Amino acid sequence: MQSETHEALYRSLADITHRTQFALDQDDSRALMGLLREHRDVMGKINRAGLSRDTNLLKPVEEMHKQVQEVVQEIAKRRKELGCQLIMFEKKKKVSAAYAGAMLPIMAVI
Repeated sequence: MQSETHEALYRSLADITHRTQFALDQDDSRALMGLLREHRDVMGKINRAGLSRDTNLLKPVEEMHKQVQEVVQEIAKRRKELGCQLIMFEKKKKVSAAYAGAMLPIMAVI
């Protein structure tokens, strides 16, 4: 019975992981926010279920861990890229503002 509960929970986690990867590929932030709630819910259930003593679950759990880690790495990569893009946007905005401010006195003379 305990093994069946754990298997069902890990299947749910696998499904969420696959849907998260798809949402990342589609740049669907709304779907990602919904999946975050689902992930937290399943992880809470896994924690409440406790450790399983079923050695047959070891390989699937290791594989699931690997898949989750890959998604986490992809999210971290995209977050870093987005951060760099935001920094560049802010720098361009400042340069544009400085350039526009420098142009105003010239325009007043014309």
